Amino acid sequence: MIEITNANKKFNKQDVLKNINLRVNDNEIVAIIGPSGAGKSTLLRSINLLETPDSGHIVIDDLSVDFANFSKEQMFKLRQKSAMVFQNFNLFVNKNILDNVSEALIVVKKIPKNQAKDIAIEQLKSVGLAQKAHSYPYELSGGQQQRVAIARALALNPSIMLFDEPTSALDVELIAEVLEVIKSIKGKTMLIVTHELKFAKAIADRIIFMSEGEIIEQERAKLFFESPKNERVRSFLAKVSQLG
Repeated sequence: MIEITNANKKFNKQDVLKNINLRVNDNEIVAIIGPSGAGKSTLLRSINLLETPDSGHIVIDDLSVDFANFSKEQMFKLRQKSAMVFQNFNLFVNKNILDNVSEALIVVKKIPKNQAKDIAIEQLKSVGLAQKAHSYPYELSGGQQQRVAIARALALNPSIMLFDEPTSALDVELIAEVLEVIKSIKGKTMLIVTHELKFAKAIADRIIFMSEGEIIEQERAKLFFESPKNERVRSFLAKVSQLG
């Protein structure tokens, strides 16, 4: 379980997060959508303190952290409870795929190298890339690189998986393969920032809509798309629908 309470953040005196309150239950999949500049990625990055809110509070499992006053130990523990899949993969270009997936297991989790490699192979199998274990990132397509990034996140066995626009850096024909891999993940709590609304509707238990740093509507996925309550949400969905 993850719960954020009263999170606020400013960039250059501009509010980017305004009194955010959010709870994600165990094994729940929540998609965050909304226009550019709404604060979606900032909220996601705040969960593992890649961005630090000015105020507020976060609880993940048994760990409680005050955004305005936390220790390095708390930051380390918080980051161990989450794993992020970034827009641009963030793979080590000088390491092969197997080492990319096993690195954090060895360095951060102190798992013996042979065991870490076994875990990495299993997760590469789960995303259909075990045969690429000894390839390097530059030898893979963008879609394959993102699948490696997903395998790396899964290998850490986090309490929550965070996806920050996981398909935005991909060519159109590669998007489907990444979305299918995410759909195949079972038994994980996931928070997904995405502009792929059909995907969000298909995979998410709940949709959150953000605008100008605020959560202005959240609802079960089917109900959200069929009968949004907020006029801003209705306008957004209508415009996106017109674009195809």
